[in-house]
Amino acid sequence: ALTGRPPRVAEPGDGAWRALAVAMAEGRTIAGLPPDGESRGRPTAALVCRPARSMVAEVDAFGERALGADQSNTSVVLGERLLLKVFRRLQPGLNPELELGAYLSEEAGFGAVPSLAGFAELVSSRYGTETVALAQTFMADGADAYESTAQALALRILAPAEASPDPATDLAADLGTLTARLHAVLSAA
Repeated sequence: ALTGRPPRVAEPGDGAWRALAVAMAEGRTIAGLPPDGESRGRPTAALVCRPARSMVAEVDAFGERALGADQSNTSVVLGERLLLKVFRRLQPGLNPELELGAYLSEEAGFGAVPSLAGFAELVSSRYGTETVALAQTFMADGADAYESTAQALALRILAPAEASPDPATDLAADLGTLTARLHAVLSAA
């Protein structure tokens, strides 16, 4: 995302990400400029923003910070209540993360995923519909299962007499149970 004049890459804290979440909360449709930049020309694209059930009304007062995790998208935490994910690589059609997240959180009521708060799609005459971003409830106490398992196993290797493999095996069992529940919910759709 670009912001300012002259345009520059948006950074967490400059308000651009919060403005996108506000557009989602308000259900805005924002017409894009024509490719030639002529303001009098007919727009060929629009950013369509929509709220979901978990959107919070006071998002315009939220602060912004980078998530600080290795991601294939740009993730910004808003007010410690929402996580805004902006996709770096757009693909025509509905993004699978939006589709599955909406189904699991809104239709199936599967509580092990963050609730969908809103989304933004680019609708253009050239590419059709492409998911640009989504907002979810922020899970501040969430942990990365891969990192947690890797730390437990590394500790076991480095200090075998002091570390038990139980945390890693317990986590694997919990993930297996959760995955089975997820598959049951998805197969019922």
